[in-house]
Amino acid sequence: MRMTRINLLVILSILLSLNSRLVCASADATATADTMSPQQRRVYQPQPDQGLLGIAVYYSKMTSSLLNEVLRFNIERGRANLYSGEISYRLSPQNPLSQFFDQFRAKFEVNGNVTYQNDPIGTIYEVNPYIDVRWINFPWNHFLTTTFAIGEGVSYASAIPWREQRDMGKQINGRRFENYLSFEATLSLPKRPDWQLLYRIHHRSGVFGMYDSSNSGSTAVGVGIRHYFT
Repeated sequence: MRMTRINLLVILSILLSLNSRLVCASADATATADTMSPQQRRVYQPQPDQGLLGIAVYYSKMTSSLLNEVLRFNIERGRANLYSGEISYRLSPQNPLSQFFDQFRAKFEVNGNVTYQNDPIGTIYEVNPYIDVRWINFPWNHFLTTTFAIGEGVSYASAIPWREQRDMGKQINGRRFENYLSFEATLSLPKRPDWQLLYRIHHRSGVFGMYDSSNSGSTAVGVGIRHYFT
């Protein structure tokens, strides 16, 4: 009987301890939510039926490197300069696509990109509609808010860029309509995640002949800023 009472007292003390910890954790979570800035709430805790609209501008420099080389930061400067403007829309949390990518801890976005290219052959305009998947939850976000995105779409250029007409110094078959691929990393202050500094890889290619193009593509690397309307 004495052992039973001791066991009951031990169990009761454990339950009381666990309850106090849960209360503390709940209070901490509430305090964290209460101390969030309006921008943090809008970016990280949007209403179920609300998306997130953003605009970005960035400058990039054409490279003469292949995409796999650029991804390894083995970059050789090319001859063209690119100036881009972009509008993006992150789907609302209740959207089925958003719910699907939530299981990968990622967000789904739809983007429209317009680029002016000062190319050796002359002025070129690009229109690049694409979608991307963006990861926003990183363990160091309380210190430096970080996101990473991979985008895929199509690209139409008003003329074939000089870089896409040559591969390894040889004349090749390029196309105005090709595939568009982007890689992007952003950094922002924890209190203002709505303003981001971005690093962008801007890539056009024929995807190994899929677009009836034998070229290896063109890859530009640049920096810019993005603002989410909160």
